[in-house]
Amino acid sequence: MKKYTHKQVKQFFKNKNLKLLSEEYKNSIQKLNYKCLICGYIGTKKLKHLLESSMKCGCKKCSAIKKGDKYRYKLEEVKLIFKKNNMKLLSTEYNNNDEKLRYKCLKKGCGYIGEKILGNLVKGGGCSKCAIKKRTFTYKKVKDLFFNNNMKLLEKTYVNSKQKMKYQCIKETCGYIGVKTVSDLLQEYGCPRCAKVAKYTYKQVKKIFLDNNMKLLNKEYKNNREKLKYKCLNANCGHVGEKLLSNLLQRCGCINCYKLNNRGKNHHRYNPNLTDEERIRRRSTPEINEWRKKVYKRDSYTCQKCGETKGGSFNAHHRNSWKCFPEQRYGVENGVTFCKKCHKQFHSKYGIKKTTEYQTNLFLGVIYV
Repeated sequence: MKKYTHKQVKQFFKNKNLKLLSEEYKNSIQKLNYKCLICGYIGTKKLKHLLESSMKCGCKKCSAIKKGDKYRYKLEEVKLIFKKNNMKLLSTEYNNNDEKLRYKCLKKGCGYIGEKILGNLVKGGGCSKCAIKKRTFTYKKVKDLFFNNNMKLLEKTYVNSKQKMKYQCIKETCGYIGVKTVSDLLQEYGCPRCAKVAKYTYKQVKKIFLDNNMKLLNKEYKNNREKLKYKCLNANCGHVGEKLLSNLLQRCGCINCYKLNNRGKNHHRYNPNLTDEERIRRRSTPEINEWRKKVYKRDSYTCQKCGETKGGSFNAHHRNSWKCFPEQRYGVENGVTFCKKCHKQFHSKYGIKKTTEYQTNLFLGVIYV
């Protein structure tokens, strides 16, 4: 594109009913300040967009008004829409479909005068008073509505659809007592206990824990995302831990009992065809798992090289190698905690099978060369 002078650019803006406010011009993609000579709007525009525009006025605001006028209903069209809905338009002007327009209902026995947004009328709305009469429920209808949803209405009167009404679920396995509005019921919101969304009481939570052989130690219950302290009542366990009620409802009981009952031959990945020698070689014995836990606990679950403390990313390293020193395999003093990154770094530097305590101390910086 040809580069224009500031004087030429000023003339281009004037041709579009705009006054150029910027005092210098660099290129066609520079945002230039202007003021509309028709509506007084101040904005920015690139010369490139101004020259490409086919509109007589380049003002952003004027353009939006003109575009809106193209799709806006005329007053006569609005009157016709109201007439089709048995309503007479009383307002003498129309601006947009979010404006409240005054009307009079033409239905016999109504004659209600009120206000209505055209947008709501186009979507299928009508006279507000006629709609209320049409939707009004009697106490008997409301009672039947609750009964059809397996609920017994406990209230003696009915005011409106927003009134909170006490009910009891009539299912034998439930019997839940709660409150619900007719509006909720019409949206097919039934008994929350049957739908498994109702909040449990402390007494109910305590019973759920007892049904799973666990004693609840917390004195209050807030919601199913709160960690609750418990003690396992199994004779060979007695584990004290924490559990979410939502997990317990999914039949996830005491974590310690699960580990005790799913180790060794009871584990789903147990291979009966492996010999004891092969298991030791693979380091998949209860002894090695116990040794690993003791090493982590002694080192406070912290990498002894870099100080990493994130759980689940550790390796228990043998100071004197597993292969060359079999008599030291399960000695806690022969173990040290490394994070996965440092453990990999150690074996990359010193090899895998024949490492020694001297090399470990050298890596940790205990010995200096």
